[in-house]
Amino acid sequence: MRAINIGDRIRFLSAAGGGIVRRIDGKVAWVEDEDGFEIPTPISECIPVHEGDSFIPGYKQPQVVAKQQASNEQQKKHFASEQVFHEEPPKQKPLPLTHLLVPERPNGNEVSIYLAWLPVDTEHFGASPIECYLINDCNYTLYYQLWAGNTSEQYEIISEGEIERDTKLFIEEIPTERIAHREKLVFSYIPFKRERPFEQKPAHTITPSLDVLRLLKKHAYRENDFFDEDALVIPLIEKDKVNQPKKLTQADFEQLTAKVTSNKDETLENEKRKQREQRLQRKTNRNKKEAPLEIDLHIQQLVTNTAGLENADILAIQLTEFRKVMDEVIHSKGQRVVFIHGKGEGILRKRILDELKHKYPNASAQDASYKEYGFGATMVIIH
Repeated sequence: MRAINIGDRIRFLSAAGGGIVRRIDGKVAWVEDEDGFEIPTPISECIPVHEGDSFIPGYKQPQVVAKQQASNEQQKKHFASEQVFHEEPPKQKPLPLTHLLVPERPNGNEVSIYLAWLPVDTEHFGASPIECYLINDCNYTLYYQLWAGNTSEQYEIISEGEIERDTKLFIEEIPTERIAHREKLVFSYIPFKRERPFEQKPAHTITPSLDVLRLLKKHAYRENDFFDEDALVIPLIEKDKVNQPKKLTQADFEQLTAKVTSNKDETLENEKRKQREQRLQRKTNRNKKEAPLEIDLHIQQLVTNTAGLENADILAIQLTEFRKVMDEVIHSKGQRVVFIHGKGEGILRKRILDELKHKYPNASAQDASYKEYGFGATMVIIH
């Protein structure tokens, strides 16, 4: 057996392991293992090994370590490339709502906000739930919160988020047995405009004046400017003026008392004034009916999902909606209808004009007001 010298690599004869001989003291060799500890071992238990011998447990030659490091680096690069390969594609920015592409209303910078309630089933009124909507009737986007309180003066958030300009937002569906829980409402909002300069408007916290018993009275739901169906609409703020419930002062109380004790002449005058106001209201309602009917033919307004639709399918859907509206109004002499079809390549507009010429001879068409609708709208007048 070859003699053991300092610096030799050895393995143990009767145990696992080995290392490098660092010093020799008599018949004892001090062997440094891979962790840097020197182990005293009888020379008779030390077996020298060659450069390429891999028998020594736990000991790795520098060439082997270098190869493993290179292999580890290769695996890291491969793993990184796999991670990049499996990354999700960047999310596309959602398209804006179609009505937001229309220019802002000239008089829309005065903030007007409403809460509205509609019965789900008018035929079973009182037994069916009631829907609640938030209406933003201005050129500002609103960040808002709507709270509901209970008798113990604690509140919960019913809805919060953003509502775009000129938008009706569904808030909740209320079962009739929970209507009493909406007696105390608090509405807070901050107006702003995104991606354009705007005049600063103050934020407000409003306590709407709502008698929940009105929600259970069918006659409280009336014709309105926001829904085709009768609705109960409560203004929160109109033309920048907050509609807060007025606290009754001593002067108000005395004024109310004076009204109660007024004489017959005063009562008669009040009745006449009421009749004048009713005539004025009827005239206003007639003017509203004379306003043009607006029909948006953009496909996003007609179907909820456009996946799989070809251009021919989209055109067919739009023309079907056009014919449906025309068949409804064709006998309403003087009725004006604005069809909003977009500028595009002009295909839909040409088809509308062809339909009017061949199927609706008692109707004429002209470009709608650019100031109100921009490009891409046609007004039809029934004669």
